[in-house]
Amino acid sequence: MDLGFVGSPSIVRTTGRVTLGHWSWRREGVVRPHAHAEAHFMFVTGGVFRTSADRANALVASPLIFNPAGTHHRDAFESDRGAFFTVTIAELDAALQDAPIQLDGIRERALIRRLMREAGDWDGDSAAIVEQVCRELLDRDQPERRRPAWLGKAEMLLLGSASLTEASRDAGVHPTHLIRTFRRFHRCTPAEFVRGHRLEQAAQLLARTRQPIVDVALGCGFADQSHFTKHFRRAFGVAPGRYRAALR
Repeated sequence: MDLGFVGSPSIVRTTGRVTLGHWSWRREGVVRPHAHAEAHFMFVTGGVFRTSADRANALVASPLIFNPAGTHHRDAFESDRGAFFTVTIAELDAALQDAPIQLDGIRERALIRRLMREAGDWDGDSAAIVEQVCRELLDRDQPERRRPAWLGKAEMLLLGSASLTEASRDAGVHPTHLIRTFRRFHRCTPAEFVRGHRLEQAAQLLARTRQPIVDVALGCGFADQSHFTKHFRRAFGVAPGRYRAALR
């Protein structure tokens, strides 16, 4: 897969519309001018990187740069080695801006780190989460202050297995607006909201029934027991078996 980056990938994950990559770089000659067909974010995680992007600050230890589609430049590491994380966006109906820019907001960095974690813990929910987080990255509007009447309907639709597009359409709002509002009132994306609900259902089943853990996992919509255990431990601090044992 040629994404236009000068480096070697250690992880590449794709949803079809968004591609995440961890890359390492080592000096092997002069970096020549090169082009990027797709819009992308680049987050430098190691080494000294020099960019010509607007608002570039050479003192930033880990610069976060947005390059719009068609960017042609010769940005490169000045150190002998480097590492970076990329978010390449092929198809999302939003644009951050029309020229390269260095971003320094806490919000953007938190979202990029969220994507880095998801790339490392990829599972059946990851594609939806990644695309929703990317919409947040590209969004510049402010969220609503009061809980809108349509939010409850959207919640029920999503919990009933509706897709983001279906829930947005039936609730009468744009998908990006739905994601933004979920972040405002639930502190998570819609896909994370659904995952959290499934975990709560699983916790109740563990406490109230003697179903095998694998049956609980599959019945609550997880791909397998391994994925269920990983997310359950992250949410509750213990593995499902220990959680059940503590309630007996």
